[in-house]
Amino acid sequence: MPPPGWLDRASGHRRPDLWSVLMTAGTHVSGFRPDIQGLRAIAVGVVLVFHIWPQWLPGGYVGVDAFFVISGYLITSLLARELEARNDISMRGFYGRRVRRLLPAASLVLVFTAVATLLVAPRFKWMEVAQDIVASALYAQNWRLMANSVDYLAAEEAVGPLQHFWSLAIEEQFYIVWPALILLVARSASRNPQLRRMLLTATVALVSLASLAASVYLTSADPAIAYFASHTRVWELGVGCVLALMPWRGGAPALRALAGWLGLAMVLASAVFFTKQTPFPGYAALLPTLGTALAIWSGSGGHVAAPQRLLAVPPMQFLGDISYSLYLWHWPLIVFAGYAFGGAPGIGLGLALLAASLLFAWLSKRYVEDAFRTTHSPVPLPSGPTGGEPASAPAPRLRDGALALGVGCTAVALVSALAIGLLVKSRSESWENYAANADYPGALVLTAGATAPAGKDFIPSLESARSDLADAYGNGCHARPQDDVAKGCSIGAETGERTAVLIGDSHAANWIPAFEELGKATGWRVISYTKSACPLTLLDHSIRGKPYTECTTWSRDVIEQLRKSPPDMIVLGRSRNSRIFGSKGKADSDQRSTRMLEELVTELRGISPRVVLLQDTPRMPFDPPQCLAGDQPCSVPRAEAVAGFDPLVAAAAANPKAELIDMTDAICSPERCDSVVGNVLVWRDPHHLTAVYSRTLAPVLAQRLGLEPAAAQ
Repeated sequence: MPPPGWLDRASGHRRPDLWSVLMTAGTHVSGFRPDIQGLRAIAVGVVLVFHIWPQWLPGGYVGVDAFFVISGYLITSLLARELEARNDISMRGFYGRRVRRLLPAASLVLVFTAVATLLVAPRFKWMEVAQDIVASALYAQNWRLMANSVDYLAAEEAVGPLQHFWSLAIEEQFYIVWPALILLVARSASRNPQLRRMLLTATVALVSLASLAASVYLTSADPAIAYFASHTRVWELGVGCVLALMPWRGGAPALRALAGWLGLAMVLASAVFFTKQTPFPGYAALLPTLGTALAIWSGSGGHVAAPQRLLAVPPMQFLGDISYSLYLWHWPLIVFAGYAFGGAPGIGLGLALLAASLLFAWLSKRYVEDAFRTTHSPVPLPSGPTGGEPASAPAPRLRDGALALGVGCTAVALVSALAIGLLVKSRSESWENYAANADYPGALVLTAGATAPAGKDFIPSLESARSDLADAYGNGCHARPQDDVAKGCSIGAETGERTAVLIGDSHAANWIPAFEELGKATGWRVISYTKSACPLTLLDHSIRGKPYTECTTWSRDVIEQLRKSPPDMIVLGRSRNSRIFGSKGKADSDQRSTRMLEELVTELRGISPRVVLLQDTPRMPFDPPQCLAGDQPCSVPRAEAVAGFDPLVAAAAANPKAELIDMTDAICSPERCDSVVGNVLVWRDPHHLTAVYSRTLAPVLAQRLGLEPAAAQ
């Protein structure tokens, strides 16, 4: 890798000599800030180490928080200076600069990710990556991850090569709102610059305090939402905004030096001592964010001390220079290396990934980022992961073609996602194409003596395995964790005289496709009530260590709806791993669940003449699609897959008013549980059935429920 040097090859202009800049007293804040460039290096460095070797720097994720503060400070400084100079803000100029600065490199990474996914990633990840590309291109990845409740801190459990775009999405959302808000407040006090700055500061402070309060609350109540939500992170950008707006340029040199060292220590201490168990962001995020703010304040107004000299050393400047591209490239390379080589990187692979990340970042910086810059002014103010921009550049040149460039970059990324989606679709077929196809008997091999011809690819394909869900997940019938109102959805026969109701969590939802087929064949109308992680309950269950009150409220609503319209049969399904909140371990939870289910069965029998409990399905100790992608046997002894206490079984044994149905022998042979049965993939993940396999269970399920085909009635 070439040394960084100080020649800006894109513009042909030489940068200000770092040491002369540092040693020149009274440098204005709008000048080049080597210390902030160094802060960017620290921020991206701790993130990089955390992602490659999380055991070495378990709190390295705080680098993102440092980026947020830096971005808030520099963007606000830029906008405030423009407002003071012109009494206005050029929105077109601002967004034009952002487009040219950010989108080309980001789009390149997205296209690279699309190609690498097809070459390296397991096929079952393809559609997921395509969806991530769309969310990342539209800067909505944090909302997608929030909806999926991904645990970002579990770095060793990489969910996808574009997960890191969540922080870029938050910054872009900030860039959309913040300039307009500044302009709105400024115009309300356009004749009084001092009042204008006070109003801006007060506005930012109030919004930031509200955001911090939401962050603290949600970090406890719903950590995944707190981590990814825009409204729980904006206060970190707000810290930088307030720092830029307040006239805090005074202070003795010794005090500023102390603040600089203290700030750096706070950031590094967070990276070293925080772990994925640290409740974050919440109050904990104050340590790295305020530390970053102290470090920025320490070097503001041209003040130079030892911390600033440390941050200005050439290696730090080089890392700061390429930090945006380095942030973009490092995570896809790490994830694809994991797909190719398996497992967490050791020393050798980790060093190779580090070198590759630096090389890709440098090439991207030189040949993509710099190539699309239109200003020939000195080096711009550095910012967060999304980079900086010059304080004043010719607006026409910056605006010219920015819209076309932005649309083009976004379109290229979206087309790459579309290409993956079309490829997946071309390799996948809907169940209807196999409904009467003897080549794909699925469960009938185990229950009816059917045979599956050899040499056929199983269905659903690995490309579509993850998305082979019951329709309830896509049409709003399956309730999300935050939902507390029950919604029953009709499946099966449209006008059946008799009605069955299927209720429970996602393990109950496993059976929706089977009941849909069963209902059509037997003339029964089936109503489904399912909700993520929520079995029908009379007690609060636990979700992320908190009481799942939405589940309890939802359950009460379901029971109330059953009372208003009693069905002929109620079927309950649930995961055997559901926990009662406040239990003293799994054994205590199992006992409490069993007693609760006994009471629940009695209550439901007062509503319906039949209450059926569906024993939980077997659980695989590995991810079947991932296993099959590696061409492994992918089967386990049946005893291992069905191990564990199931409260439904215990409750059925204790309460004669309940009927128990065990479908294990329609999923596993007497000896083993295989990932593929009858040319049909059984599981879409370790414990959820594919919709295709669920449909093949319909005949035996109808038989065990005692339901006859409609023609025979």
